Amino acid sequence: MSRQWILHVLVSLFCITGRSERPAHYARVLATEGPDGIESDRDEAEAERCPQEESLRTVLKNLGIAEAKLQGDLRNFPGVSWGSGNGDSCAVGWIDFPGRDLGGALHPEISKLTELRRLDLDDTNVTGSLDVLANHTQLRRLSLRHTRVTGRLEDLPKAKHLQILDLSGTKVTGDVAALANATELGFLGLSNTAVFGELESLAKLEWLEELDLSETSVSGELKSLENLNDLRELDLANLKVVGNASVMAEWPKIERIDLSGTQVEFDLFQQFEPYKMWDSEWQCPLPPALRFLDVSSTPQFSQAKDLLRPFAGCGKLATLKAAGCGLSGPLWPEIRNVFDDIRPIDEWPLSQALSVLDFARNNVTVVAKLPGSCRTLVLTGNPHVSFGAGVMEKAIKEMVFIDVRNATFGNLSEATDLLDAGVVKANDIARTVFNQTHGFACYDLMSTSLQVSPDYFAADRLCDCSPGWKGSGVMSWMRRAGCLCGR
Repeated sequence: MSRQWILHVLVSLFCITGRSERPAHYARVLATEGPDGIESDRDEAEAERCPQEESLRTVLKNLGIAEAKLQGDLRNFPGVSWGSGNGDSCAVGWIDFPGRDLGGALHPEISKLTELRRLDLDDTNVTGSLDVLANHTQLRRLSLRHTRVTGRLEDLPKAKHLQILDLSGTKVTGDVAALANATELGFLGLSNTAVFGELESLAKLEWLEELDLSETSVSGELKSLENLNDLRELDLANLKVVGNASVMAEWPKIERIDLSGTQVEFDLFQQFEPYKMWDSEWQCPLPPALRFLDVSSTPQFSQAKDLLRPFAGCGKLATLKAAGCGLSGPLWPEIRNVFDDIRPIDEWPLSQALSVLDFARNNVTVVAKLPGSCRTLVLTGNPHVSFGAGVMEKAIKEMVFIDVRNATFGNLSEATDLLDAGVVKANDIARTVFNQTHGFACYDLMSTSLQVSPDYFAADRLCDCSPGWKGSGVMSWMRRAGCLCGR
């Protein structure tokens, strides 16, 4: 037996053994007949590709990914995950390209990616319509926030297992009732879209933790959401929503509520007594975990203290916004104990938690004291506000951000006292505020924590007539400068 023949046998055995150890779908080598009538093996790499690979290639190309990057095997393409919940490793499971520089469109070929569970194209320039996803039954997450995608909520009839749906800032429309059967939703973001419908349609979404319908045309009663016990964030800003805020007590886990621009009433809260006289316990009408509450532009209040009084016992509320609510008078109400002693602000649970207080565009008159935890106070546009002795100076030293732009001091000497004491200083290097209509220019303050409008704050100290305008010294009139400047 020749050595050459023995070597030939060994090589053949090695090839057969090596090929038999490969997985079945890699072992297939299909024979084809060439033009010369002789059978030849098809390229092995082509035979090993997953069936969905070509559909994926078309989808990615149409999303705006360069064709040069889509050559060859796509099994390890960045942003794409393979494998389905059914154990099919040849099915596309995820397509994630948030924030990528994409300018293409959703292609109908995506319908062939039948096991797709996650599609995230947030903050891209992608276009297309939701209807290409009409037959997807496995979708768990669909995030198209701030894209140019169009379509209707009704285009997702089979996506009943969605857990996250974020279409905020898209061109999507439709009735929210189309999502009534997507009962596994935990996050629903439809803000700044043209969707419409009734809040009641979402009453069965009992797993919902975050709901953002701000700047949409949805309407209804707040009470229709009272069964959403898992709710943690609710944003209904500028919706046609009515009802009473007492329903919020039904949401024990909620941490953030934005009802700005709605018609939700707070009457019951205004009657709430925050301090039980006989057992000396503070009480709070809000959900126990609530940290953020925005009731701006709900003009149903009169006295500022009527808004703050019921929340005095709320030891978790860190942000309270009530801009443009028609509030007037002193900021802090008097709360007394059983012995008729006034409970100082520092003892309030609210005072120990409150970090941001926004009372812009109201008519607050007196801020006698700032809570020790307060880091931001916004009083923009309040016409005659005064601060207690040393309050402003203490806040500036502690770098508390105070915004009193377009606001005037009730005591005209408060601003000049701060300047004279050197608590705040003018940035007299260059004027930064100009009023062409009234012919004056002003220096701003060097302080970054105190934001003012110089012509409202101290016009006689910070402002002068512009060149070409005449005046006998720029004095304040209604705390505005320029009234004495003329041509």
